Order: sequence, then structure tokens, then C-alpha cells
Amino acid sequence: RSLVEDVEFSCEDAGRSDPEFLYEVIEAAIAAGATGFGHVNDSGFWIVNRYFGMTERETLLTWTPILTVISLVGLGMTSLLWLVV
Repeated sequence: RSLVEDVEFSCEDAGRSDPEFLYEVIEAAIAAGATGFGHVNDSGFWIVNRYFGMTERETLLTWTPILTVISLVGLGMTSLLWLVV
């Protein structure tokens, strides 16, 4: 409280929420983070690579921004859900 005038949410608030919902939000946050770092191990990477006849470099230059956006949107959505709880 010494840094801000009004605190509307704290970690203690999560203890009053439904545990099952919190588990799902945490699971979604973990999945969003894991999505951003799955490049060459991801089967989708190789499907796009082979289907469009791209080189690995071209696929990385395409796949990296896509996964980054998916990961950040997922993280943003779970952050919003966490605040709503």
C-alpha cells in the first residue's frame, strides 16, 4: 500500500475464489506460455513447412510471430480472468 493509493486485488483474494476455476485459469496461463516456445518440436510447424513448401528459415520467420501473438493473447485473457475472479 505504500506504493499505490488504492489496491483492488491481492493474492489473498484468490483464496476466496472457486478453486476449480482458479485451476483452469492457471492451466490456461501455463498453456499460453508453453505455446510460445514450441517451434521445431511442434507438428504444426512441420505441417506448415511441408504443405507450403517453405524452408525452415521461412517457416520460423512465419511461425514465430504467430505463436508469439497466440501466447500473448492467451496470457492477456488469463490475466483478465484472474482479475475478474
